[in-house]
Amino acid sequence: MNLMWLLWLLACNPLKSTGDSATPVAAEGRTYHGDVAPILRTHCEGCHQESGVGGFSLTTYDDVRLIGDAVLDAVVSRRMPPFLADNSGECQTYVDASWLTEDEIRTLQDWHGEGMEEGSPDEAASLDDSDTGLLTGVTHTLSVDAYDADFSERPDDYRCFVVDPGLGEEGFLTGFQALPSNPEIAHHLVIFAPADDAAVSDLLVLDEGEAGPGYGCFGGPGVAASVVATWGPGRAVSEFPEGSGVRLQPSRPLIVQMHYSDAGDAPSDATTIDLRVETEVEHELTTWFFSNNDLVLPPLESSIEEVMSASAGEFIEHDGSLEIFAILPHMHKLGTSINVQVDREDGTSECVVDISRWDFNWQMTYILNDPVYLGAGDQIRLSCSYDTSTVDQTTYFGDGSSDEMCLLGMYTVLSD
Repeated sequence: MNLMWLLWLLACNPLKSTGDSATPVAAEGRTYHGDVAPILRTHCEGCHQESGVGGFSLTTYDDVRLIGDAVLDAVVSRRMPPFLADNSGECQTYVDASWLTEDEIRTLQDWHGEGMEEGSPDEAASLDDSDTGLLTGVTHTLSVDAYDADFSERPDDYRCFVVDPGLGEEGFLTGFQALPSNPEIAHHLVIFAPADDAAVSDLLVLDEGEAGPGYGCFGGPGVAASVVATWGPGRAVSEFPEGSGVRLQPSRPLIVQMHYSDAGDAPSDATTIDLRVETEVEHELTTWFFSNNDLVLPPLESSIEEVMSASAGEFIEHDGSLEIFAILPHMHKLGTSINVQVDREDGTSECVVDISRWDFNWQMTYILNDPVYLGAGDQIRLSCSYDTSTVDQTTYFGDGSSDEMCLLGMYTVLSD
């Protein structure tokens, strides 16, 4: 979104009143430097900075005051920050969630209602210099070939690159950091590992079948593969829970799927990804997937819900238990909401993730603060909702831009 468009939007669509914003709680002396800037620094500036993917900056008082109405509207409606899963505790809470607390939202409402005072720069909280913002213990680096994104037909370009991680032996990925050369267009990325040697062969055919670096890959890598890691703007260093990691094979390349968004002046990017690979971990994270491959969505329907279940016993090879450490729900552009529940053998249920406002443009892996435990007799229930009112043909399961998905990925640990 560019600034002129945003200003036009405000002029034509003034801030809607809500019960909270219309009658802010009295809080004297709210200022930008003392109260608002720390919130924006934590949750917003990772994307909304000069040359950031957010499209405009929110790093100064003048930046924020100029579009203060839009900022407030975005946070009250929870359109921003773009953390889609409910992190209130009603379902679960997640590690490093870009989720404003009710107190933080109230602070922004109070500041806005009191006239958006700047205050003194002396009020600004000091930054912690001990955090360099860089991944520690880097052992390997993935380098994606320089690529000019193609926005001639649509504002998004999904491109997969085959990258050799340079592993001399088997190891476990415990942390990573993506460093796009052009953060204005690097919307998010997913790292996949081919499932087997046959998948590697299929991958090389795809890669060689298109001119230029990589190949087009909307929806997925186009070969049998599992998700290794995901990244989105605003996330600096990503680390799996302490003592856990994803196994990497030395004999296979990795697939880096880049989502480029037409948000910058220059289309070229050459992303690098730093990896921390360790020889041993206490808990191996295994990625599991299940999906509704029989998905059939009739056209011109404003609300369709598809529900499927899978037995945890399908993922547990022995008489043990399964722990879900992180979860990756996935649909395409017709999706409106997605929910995952565990239905236990004793008749109780537990919510794992609840996304009431699905947005295909924000693909995320949600790392649970507290792992969810399952026994062999428990069921995992996946509910996906869609709006097909804008399409006039039946939509089926598939990887393509005109297809849909109802898919769940999980990072799990098997216990005896």
